[in-house]
Order: sequence, then C-alpha cells, then structure tokens
Amino acid sequence: MAAFIFESGATIKDPSTKKAIRSHAMRNVRERQRKEGFRDGLTFPGRKKPRHVRGTFSAARPLLPAIARSERDSFSEQTESQGLQLQDFVQAIDGAQIDSEDSTGTDVALTHCADFANHHVWRQQLGYVFLTSYYADSVVDAMLKDWHNFEPGDAAGATLNASRDALCLMGLGALYRDERLLDEGRKRHCLGLRLLRERIEGPGGVVCDGLLDACYTLAHCQIYQSVSHQGKGWQIHVEGLHFLLRRRGVESIRSPFAHATLHKMRQIATMDQLLKRKSSFLSSPEWLLSWRQNDPGIHTPALQLTDLGLQLSGALEDTDVALHGSTTGKPALGDQLRDVSLRIQSIEYELDKWLLNFYHQYGDVQEPYILTDIAKYPRFETQCHDIASLLPKVYSFPTLLSATTHCYLFILYLAIRMAQMDLAGLHPTQPATDIEALAAEANEYAVHLCRSLAYLSLPQHRSVGVLACSGPLYWASAWYERSGDSKKLQACQSAREVLERDCPTPLNMKAPVFAWWMIPSVFEDQGAFAG
Repeated sequence: MAAFIFESGATIKDPSTKKAIRSHAMRNVRERQRKEGFRDGLTFPGRKKPRHVRGTFSAARPLLPAIARSERDSFSEQTESQGLQLQDFVQAIDGAQIDSEDSTGTDVALTHCADFANHHVWRQQLGYVFLTSYYADSVVDAMLKDWHNFEPGDAAGATLNASRDALCLMGLGALYRDERLLDEGRKRHCLGLRLLRERIEGPGGVVCDGLLDACYTLAHCQIYQSVSHQGKGWQIHVEGLHFLLRRRGVESIRSPFAHATLHKMRQIATMDQLLKRKSSFLSSPEWLLSWRQNDPGIHTPALQLTDLGLQLSGALEDTDVALHGSTTGKPALGDQLRDVSLRIQSIEYELDKWLLNFYHQYGDVQEPYILTDIAKYPRFETQCHDIASLLPKVYSFPTLLSATTHCYLFILYLAIRMAQMDLAGLHPTQPATDIEALAAEANEYAVHLCRSLAYLSLPQHRSVGVLACSGPLYWASAWYERSGDSKKLQACQSAREVLERDCPTPLNMKAPVFAWWMIPSVFEDQGAFAG
C-alpha cells in the first residue's frame, strides 16, 4: 500500500479554517503524538517539522461516534459550529480526478470544503487515521513509510486513490460499526475495480506501477465482510493479481516500488497456494530468481522465507497428486514418492537454517519467546476460556512482528509434518518413518499456534492482531480435526467465534489471513526485530 501524498505546495486559503483541520479525534493518535513531543499537530511526509494545525477535525465526530463521544469535552464551540457532515467529508476526499456514477450518493460539498486548496489534505488525514487504528503502535512508523512510498501523479492516480479510499473507509467503518462509512467504502471499491479494468486496457496500463499497487490495495479490501464474499473474496482477487503480473512479465519489475508491491503480492500468493495446496507461476524458478536479478540489493531473509513458502505449496501439490493416484488404483511409484519426500526434506532443511539465523539476530539480549502464565492475559482467559483451560501456559513475544513470523514458521512446519505423514502412509515399505513421531511433532506445532493467540489478540495490537489469529486457528483446527482431538478442535472453534464477534474487524475468520500480509514490514531486516 502506498501513499496519500500531501503535496508540498498545498496551503489553506482561509486562515480561519485552520482550526477545523485537525485530522483525528482518536485517543491513540493523541497519545502517540504526546510521546513524540508534539502537543497537537500532525506530521506530514516531506516536512522537517510538522506544521501545527490547531483545533479539532470536526469531520471525525459524525464519522467516528464512539471516539468522538469520549472526547466530547475537548471540542471547542467554534469547532462544533463548523462540524462537517458525512457527505461533506466524503465529497472532500473524493477529489476532482474521481468522477463516476459509482460514487454517487454524496451531495456537493458545502462551503467548508471550498476552504481547502488541496483535496490531498483530506486523503492524508483519512489515511493517517486508518493506519493508526488498524496497525499496532510498534509498526505504525514502518507502515507510514510504506504508505508514502508512491505518489499517484500519473494516469493511475484516480484508480489508486479510489482503492485507498475504499480501504480506509471500510476499515474505519468496520472498526466503529458505521454503516455510512461501509456504504461509501463499497462505492469506492466498485469505482476502483471499474477504473482498474479501464486503465489496464489502456496504453501502458499493464506496466504501470500505480495500477499494480491499486490491484494489491483492492485485494486488501477483500478481507472485510462488506465485499469479501463470505470471507474468501481475497482468494478470488488473487486471480486478478496473477493476471496482471503475468501480463507484465518478470523483467518489468524494476523500480523499488514495483519490487515492494511484488513482495506483498508474493505473500498473498503464498497464503493462497498453501490453502489450495497448489503452486503457481510465482513458484517457478524464473519468478523465484530472475526478478531479483533486476535489483541485487534485495536478497533479504524476508524473500528467502517467502520463497520457501512458495516452494512448499508445490511440494504439497505433488503430495496430493500421489495421494490421488493411490485412490484411483494407480499407486505412485517409489521413485516419485522418494522425490517428493526429498523435496520436502530439503525445504525443511532450508527452514531450519533460516530459523537459526533468525534466532541469531536476537543474540543474548532477549528470548525469541517465553512461556508464561495465561493469567497475564486476563481478557483472553475470560473470553476464550476453553483454550485457556486446556493451555494454562501461553507464549509472550518481544514484538508483534516476532509473533507473526513465528506463527508463519509454525504453520509451514505443521504443513510439512502432515505431508510427511501422508507420504509415509502411502508407502509403508519405504525406509522406516515413525508416523507416531511425526504426529507428535505436528501436535506440538498446533499447540504452538494456539499458545500464540493470547499475545496476538492483545487490544494494543488492534485490528491486525485479531486478523493474525485467523491463520493459527485455521491450521490448528485442521490438525485437530485430522487427529480426532475433538476437545481442542471445539476450543479453537469457540475462540474463532469469540474473535469474530468481538474483533474490531468483522471478518469470516474461517478463511485465514496471515498477519505477515497485513504487516508487510514484518520481513524487513531491521524492522522484524525492533521493539
């Protein structure tokens, strides 16, 4: 996801309206600014020091009623008298370059909107509020940097703006259960899809970096129930991502922005392929290696780990081919089974090496994770008491990014163990494989995933933290269903229902969303280990 750029020349025409531009009424943003030493200002990208725009952003009152009520006393009479209605706010962020029947339903902005010289101010404010409510405090800075990587100044600007508007409006609407925002977010989403189709077919559309990011952002929107098609909308959108990437070709991924967006798309593809147990063109040697040669400086642990996930999906597909053959009276040949087994073992070996390097970066300063009492997470213990009663000890991680990385590793190891059990069952005459030992290890990884839930779902991790629980719950449930552990399976289902009901991002959590997709910087070499 890229930026809503605040243009350097943007100013406010009427000085008296400066008191009405404060972009957020959110308490966590106020606390964040106080920690950074700013009393009441917003930092815009590209400025050495923020210009303090005083007063309260009155549009936040009707948009975010829960937060606005909590800060009622801080609103001045002057700001109250200048309060913008929803349609004014939406029209203000709409911008002159977006004009479509899909975005009707908003009235013409009133005189308040005419006071501003540049509509990018409003997009900047909206994006900032979304980021600070969606991501945990520890990763907001990294997300702001990611959000401001790209300036939509080309033909893709309208498409990119529509997709970002949709993501922000649906995110905030889901968080505050505000149907007005959700409705407007759906309109922006429809608009973004229509503009994307039109621009891709136009001259240079396929190789436009802005359209690449718009496509990714529209897929991100699909995690919300309002457009998610029963929680699986993002998987439907993956086909569109694949279409665009294949049309572009690996040689067209040259700019730093295109590399960053492709990295996020690869993460989506990894999740999709592991769920379907099928590989794609992204798992081919050409896409695993060639695109990096365009930029030798991007050989990072992040890419290595994503590569392993893409490779594993291909090995799982081959495992299923062997299983399918055995059920149709055509058992897989011993050589074929041996090749698949060796391939999986090779991936596991590379995972082991990656994990050792990962732990080496922690050094002696801190532990990668520690086992602690569930009582340290009273909210989780109360709400998800079924899991809490089965697992009185849970994990605590140094950072949310460390937690999501561990969960991804646990999932890969669990998938490997289950595949090895399948292969061992197909060919019992192969060199002795202890299926019981494999099952015991698979059960350990499922327990690891369940023990991570209490930390992931901490309130300070916000929407991303809850979303991060969907992957562990999905794969742990898959194992407990396979192993016949009905008690733990029921506990996982109960936890999922609680999180679906109480989470700040309404979502069908039976379709897992990896947190490492939601937090792209989890794989940045330095950001993954910072507090």
